[in-house]
Amino acid sequence: MNQVINFYATVVNCKNSERDCPNTLNMNRLNNEQNNPALDSPPRGFYTEGNPENIQVMLVAKNPGHIINAEIGYYRGSPKDIAQKHIDWNRGLFTGNVITKPGEKGNLVFHKNILNYMSTILEVDQGEVFKYCVLTNLVKCSTIGEQDKLKNNTIKNCFRCHLMREMTFFNPKVIIAFGREVEKFLHSYKSLHGKPVIYVKHPSYHYKKDEKDSKILIIKSEIRKYLNLQI
Repeated sequence: MNQVINFYATVVNCKNSERDCPNTLNMNRLNNEQNNPALDSPPRGFYTEGNPENIQVMLVAKNPGHIINAEIGYYRGSPKDIAQKHIDWNRGLFTGNVITKPGEKGNLVFHKNILNYMSTILEVDQGEVFKYCVLTNLVKCSTIGEQDKLKNNTIKNCFRCHLMREMTFFNPKVIIAFGREVEKFLHSYKSLHGKPVIYVKHPSYHYKKDEKDSKILIIKSEIRKYLNLQI
């Protein structure tokens, strides 16, 4: 995992300004001049437990959510420290061991659905999913109005600075786009990244109960055409 942490240290240490990436909230906070812990939310939204050579699928969401109370003051230290802390934080969310609200421990709908979908698609236990997947975001910083449409300059700069490098670093066989906005952008830049892109409804929202199993089986059939799995 050291090579993964080293890679993501370059992401959390992003030098882009708000002028480069309009509508973002979390520009590089490693040197927080105001010493305001509420601002300590660096570029983030990435997670894997796998080595690059084992990654089969890249999961791409839109952007990380706003920092929550439990995270305030958490991201301190060197870029490597922050990258490691964020991997640890996400591990806690996916294993249900993070307290996201006072007195409430557990993973959220987003995390539960990802584990459910990907364990079915990959035919592995939920605890094995992130040996073969890497989760990331189209834009690495929280954005003002996180459900609003992303600004073109923001997406393009983050894609150029980070996501293209992630694709090269992990070299996944296939990319899953969570949501239509992500799918549309990745399809429009397919000539640059060359990866097959498959749409999946954003995991923060449930498929209808009576159609979920059939939808996931269709997606599974599409995805497994591209995989090289010997699990």
